[in-house]
Amino acid sequence: NITDGQVIAPGAEFLKAWVMRNGGSRPWPEGTELVFVAGKSFAKDNSGVQPQLVGAVQPNEQIDLWTGELKAPEIPGRYVAYYRLRDGEGNLFGHSIWLE
Repeated sequence: NITDGQVIAPGAEFLKAWVMRNGGSRPWPEGTELVFVAGKSFAKDNSGVQPQLVGAVQPNEQIDLWTGELKAPEIPGRYVAYYRLRDGEGNLFGHSIWLE
């Protein structure tokens, strides 16, 4: 896992996880996914960053959210990727989370 502020070598492959809690009063739907929405995708190949299934999460339940396999850009620099949660009907919800 990549910690906040960690420098990643150009071209290195990595995974990112966040610990999140459903702070709402309703469960997240069964089809909930973590999806890339903006910034540098860190895609490992040309297929892009694939959505990662999260599933149902009950109110106050805490989970680990994983991105799947990613790859750092070949050119050193500062890059940011933004992710959101999406329900099974395609609606984004919750706050953005990011990888920098």
